[in-house]
Amino acid sequence: MKKIFFLLLLLALVSCKGNRSLTSAVSRNVVIEKQFDTVLFTLPDSASIVALIRCDSLGNAYLSEIAKLKTGRAVRPSLTVKDNKAIFDCKVDSMAVYLNMYRRFESQTDTTSVIRFIEKKPGLLERFVDGFLLISLGALVGSIILLLLWRKK
Repeated sequence: MKKIFFLLLLLALVSCKGNRSLTSAVSRNVVIEKQFDTVLFTLPDSASIVALIRCDSLGNAYLSEIAKLKTGRAVRPSLTVKDNKAIFDCKVDSMAVYLNMYRRFESQTDTTSVIRFIEKKPGLLERFVDGFLLISLGALVGSIILLLLWRKK
């Protein structure tokens, strides 16, 4: 009797089958680039030089002395005398006038695994095997019942 129970249990476990699953990976990398044209307003800034320019015996101009020099916060004045010309330079900091900014936001999502169970209709061979197993199991159970009834008589 234990052998018959073991065979029935074995047949029942063989006929069980699991669902087939499909694993898909999703990865997405998003890069958004925005351009902003921005004018920056800065506080007024000034620089000044008061200098004495003299001429030598040949008639060439030269810088004799600087009487007053005032530098600004971001502006540095310079005065040069070259070829009888007085050159006054005042360089402005480039960030104070116009700024073209780029902001780059990069958002990267992690790779995620998605498991989807797909129910598919059994094919012809699978239906045949399932039917054959059911008929065999029914025949086996029927023959065991008949055998038990025949032994009791």
